Amino acid sequence: MKRIVHPDAIFLLFVILFLMFSWKRHLVFNGVLLLLSIIGIRIQRELIRPSVTSSISIPKFTLIIILLAGSTGCLQCPKYKTGLEGKPLPAFDLFLVDSVTHFNTADITAGDPIVIFCFSPYCPYCRAQMEDIVAHIDKIKNIRIFIVTSYPFKDFKSFYDRFHLNRFPNIKAGVDQRQYFLHYFSVPGVPYLAIYDTQKRLKQVLMGKTALSTIREIAYK
Repeated sequence: MKRIVHPDAIFLLFVILFLMFSWKRHLVFNGVLLLLSIIGIRIQRELIRPSVTSSISIPKFTLIIILLAGSTGCLQCPKYKTGLEGKPLPAFDLFLVDSVTHFNTADITAGDPIVIFCFSPYCPYCRAQMEDIVAHIDKIKNIRIFIVTSYPFKDFKSFYDRFHLNRFPNIKAGVDQRQYFLHYFSVPGVPYLAIYDTQKRLKQVLMGKTALSTIREIAYK
């Protein structure tokens, strides 16, 4: 029997692709993936029935609502509790971009708020976050930002050079060679932002691409 690719299956595929390939929608994509999978299973069952030409009753308006939700979905995750809120910034080493200097976070003084931004050089959402930061650095010029990764130095250096991070006095970046930050927070994914107050106490952690206005609001509230 000849297999027919049902139009609803194609429509479903476009919905999935639409939600996948935008950093603004990746969180919504994760949330609706299960629902779309269930719908996909239903389509597949209909396709393998003898009456392959019969119409599949799948309300397209449901998928359209999902699509619109992806278009207007939040840019960051909801509050993410670590159990470390209120605790001081831990001390760990960063190997800096000059490939010589080691900087310890214990040397960060109290003062302006602090954001530790843990990233992967190959993560598109991390790149989107970094693009937003450098493009609108004036919005968070009084927040000290530490860009941290545990990837090899050459990958870190490529990321650093791509965004010309040497231009910004409130940004310091380095490699956490011992993966201390990853283990301390049990980081489940990136981008991962730990926001500290003026006294170096953890206020909140966020995962996913986050609006700078949100970062600033948390840092100063």
